[in-house]
Amino acid sequence: MQFLTDPANRVFYFNQSGDVGPGRFNATDDVEFVRLGLRNMRSAFERNGVWGQSQMADFRSAHEGIALVGPFDDKVHAAIRAMQAGMGGRVVDGICSMMPHAQVKLQSSGKLMICAGFQTELRNSYAGVWPRMDLINGCGPSLAATVRRLFGLHKVSG
Repeated sequence: MQFLTDPANRVFYFNQSGDVGPGRFNATDDVEFVRLGLRNMRSAFERNGVWGQSQMADFRSAHEGIALVGPFDDKVHAAIRAMQAGMGGRVVDGICSMMPHAQVKLQSSGKLMICAGFQTELRNSYAGVWPRMDLINGCGPSLAATVRRLFGLHKVSG
């Protein structure tokens, strides 16, 4: 994970250090970020009224099996693919790509890249602690350590 600023939107984003998906590097903190983002998407889809819609059936099923920690696996791959298919306007490849420099939206459709979308929804769900993902219940240990390092913080006990 690293910082990425989006001057057009005057916000900063975390960016993955690499893509998460089959055949990719799948850094532990990046995979934990994707797991956290996928787990949190239920609240976003409920808020937007799409959670119960038929196009989200595969994601609803895949969502329930995602553990909070662990390496990239078939369950994470299936959940990414199902989310991409359910949301539309995206290539359905099961890859959560890192964001190119200063690009948080897909050029083809103008939709937020998945990495940026996860953060938007994490920020909406955890406004009281954002951007401290390390304080979100369910944040994996590698991701938590990376966030603390990025902010120059020492490990918080507790």
